[in-house]
Amino acid sequence: MDGAVIGIDETSCAKGHKYVTLEVDFDTSKVIHVCEVKDSNTVSIFKKDYKTHSGNHENIHSVCCDMSPAFISGIHAEFLNAAINFNKFHAMKMVNEEGD
Repeated sequence: MDGAVIGIDETSCAKGHKYVTLEVDFDTSKVIHVCEVKDSNTVSIFKKDYKTHSGNHENIHSVCCDMSPAFISGIHAEFLNAAINFNKFHAMKMVNEEGD
């Protein structure tokens, strides 16, 4: 599990704002972690699990996510050397909203 490029995104799993957060290894296209929360602790929980299962978190050099402040602050806190890349869907939504 090298995990040089990781994706983090949440999806609704039930009505009433119930979410799960998925972490994906973009090099293998495999889900490597599922978390039942979507808050500022999500990235910390992922990092602990990643380290426990033989992943070298220092190899993670890039994280792709939406513009969630919780994800951004978590990535800055837990993966100091990782670049943050926003996924194009959220970036284009923001551009289109500004153009209106």
